[in-house]
Amino acid sequence: YIFLELLNFKKTEDELETHFEKWIYTLKNLGDLQKRPAKLQERIFSKLFDIAALANFDNAQLGSYQQSLKHYRDNLSILQSAKKEGIEEGKKEGIEEGKKEGIEIGKKEGVEIGIKEGFNTGKLENQFEIARNCIKEGMAIELIAKLTGLSIEQINEISSENQ
Repeated sequence: YIFLELLNFKKTEDELETHFEKWIYTLKNLGDLQKRPAKLQERIFSKLFDIAALANFDNAQLGSYQQSLKHYRDNLSILQSAKKEGIEEGKKEGIEEGKKEGIEIGKKEGVEIGIKEGFNTGKLENQFEIARNCIKEGMAIELIAKLTGLSIEQINEISSENQ
């Protein structure tokens, strides 16, 4: 244990140099201080002086302070709840808008893919039909491949189907 005898601490406000000395001075003179000394303007002493000011309140002042603090905390709680509800509502709206936009984009892409694939399928069927007709006419397989863009293997398959 370390014991401090505050009565033996004789330094004045102007002689204070370290935080330890400032704390000892503050503890020794807190009851006599009318205002916050210039040497004790550091942030570390702010809470101490705020609490000391509250300790000097009479019952009416303390009741008024506590009522004011209650109103502040109630308002803060209401604000935080409203903010939380607003965020949740915003997320729901954002999700709904995102779904609608996603569906529209999906439809558009689906139509584009469908048209492209339908065109390609139709084009391929057209090439097969041309190849069938050319085979019936007795044209050379290499010439049919060149005209239709089909491979020789594909033309051979068509040819074997017709036999």
